[in-house]
Amino acid sequence: MTGGSILAVPSLVVVALAPNPAVFFLGRLVAGVAMGAVLYPPAFAALTRWYGTAYVEALMIPTLAAGLASTVFAPITAALVQHPGKSSAASATFLSRPPPARV
Repeated sequence: MTGGSILAVPSLVVVALAPNPAVFFLGRLVAGVAMGAVLYPPAFAALTRWYGTAYVEALMIPTLAAGLASTVFAPITAALVQHPGKSSAASATFLSRPPPARV
């Protein structure tokens, strides 16, 4: 998951600063790989294994954080896409993200 988070950073920069459609699609391809690496199933499997019988409390933290992030960033990103453009929205989303947490 950490690798996926690290891969997401340059891919979002490429998407935000893409000078042409080919570079944009390359950035989106890399971003798709990064998104696949940070999905819930790997995180839930690791937390369940690490925390044993206390897995419910461990799973609650990433679930709550992801729900809160979606609630906060979805309307902000939608507003940015409508007004200054998609490049500015991608840049603002990239700059506003906290650094990835170490698990």
